[in-house]
Amino acid sequence: MRKDVLLVIVLAMVCRLLVYACALNYDRNDRPTRFAFTNPDALTYDQLALNLAQYGVYSESADPHALAPAAERGPGYPAFIALVYRVLGHQPQAAILLQIILSALTAGIVCIIGYSLGGRVAGLASGLLLAIDLPSIIYANLLLTETLSALIILITVWLLLLGWQASGMRHMFLLLATGVMAGIAAYVRTASVLWPAVLVGCNAIYSRQASRSLKGAAYIVVGFVVVLTPWVVRNNVIFGEPGFSSGAGNCLLYFNAGVVMSAKQGLRTSDAVSPPERQAAARLAGTPDAAFADSRIKTDMALNILRDNKALTARLFVKCFVRTLLGPSRGYLTELFPYPGLVAVLSGALGAFCFVLAIWGVQIMVHRPEQRALAFLIALSLVYAGAVAFLQGYSRFRIPYIPLLTLAAGMGIHSICSVVTGRNRPLQYGTTCATEPGQE
Repeated sequence: MRKDVLLVIVLAMVCRLLVYACALNYDRNDRPTRFAFTNPDALTYDQLALNLAQYGVYSESADPHALAPAAERGPGYPAFIALVYRVLGHQPQAAILLQIILSALTAGIVCIIGYSLGGRVAGLASGLLLAIDLPSIIYANLLLTETLSALIILITVWLLLLGWQASGMRHMFLLLATGVMAGIAAYVRTASVLWPAVLVGCNAIYSRQASRSLKGAAYIVVGFVVVLTPWVVRNNVIFGEPGFSSGAGNCLLYFNAGVVMSAKQGLRTSDAVSPPERQAAARLAGTPDAAFADSRIKTDMALNILRDNKALTARLFVKCFVRTLLGPSRGYLTELFPYPGLVAVLSGALGAFCFVLAIWGVQIMVHRPEQRALAFLIALSLVYAGAVAFLQGYSRFRIPYIPLLTLAAGMGIHSICSVVTGRNRPLQYGTTCATEPGQE
């Protein structure tokens, strides 16, 4: 197994470093790491990390004399970058290189989990599919949350799988750790804040007995709440409201209700949302530290817009759901490669192939009681990714869950190989199989 895991990690590193080399030649603004900032969100994360590293203040302000506290984004990813900046100075390229290493390790962990579930074929296939997944490679080179989030979510699932096989204190400890890691995932990427509901539901599927299910749910929830509580308390002290993120309203209004208004009125999204944004600003005029109040007002406005356009919202949601799960990162490909259309087609074909294999793997697992909970966990996590994206339709929302997708695809390849070779070995949680059936 070690050689296969090492192979996967090395291949993943090579693929990501090749894109890193292309990104170094990105000729905008004469900045070696400019590609890392192609997405505007990266600039915000960079500023948050810089302020944390230099002043110990969580603020988006570029003015060191006016560091107003921020609450729109979770502190996990900026804290990760800030650790690099504190040691090496303001070096985004160092943060990207560390991120590339973590992305390669994620592929290695997928390989290990695949090995424990289905042997060499499942492990190697899962790891290799993630190693060459182009969206994962691209996002490893961007100063965004997706890569770190993917690693943490994968570790969370791994802990849950181990917890299902444990008993007594070890079972309790592993499920508490699952909740803790889920909380850290929410810190890194606020879109993951409701994902623990998937974990609790799948734990109930696995446990079957009501008492064991309730205890498991309690352990996960306790771990999750303990991690999130300090941030909620901090926001209550600073802003007067015990909320986790103040960005929900703006996101719902601009990227979701704004899409509906844009499609209905034939305007750009920015133009379509200008009137409600001005109304929200007018209602909050003169109110200090109104981040959460602003979010609440914009959420109400957005929900009213979506309710008044149910049919259009439903049509757009179906379209964006498919785009989130299957669409290529075409914009970033255009920035890097001379033939982005061809690269996008190849990437999309590989992604579709992986998705089909994952569907096959999931449906095989669903029909086996010992694998059913994991199958639901993978499927519901992907549904969650598409649902959270809602009307945005960005492929980046699926990146944190691609390791689970490739894990299911590896199970699908394992099943196909078992049929072809006549070896149909059941998958088992928590066992490591270094050899194929019949091999020593």
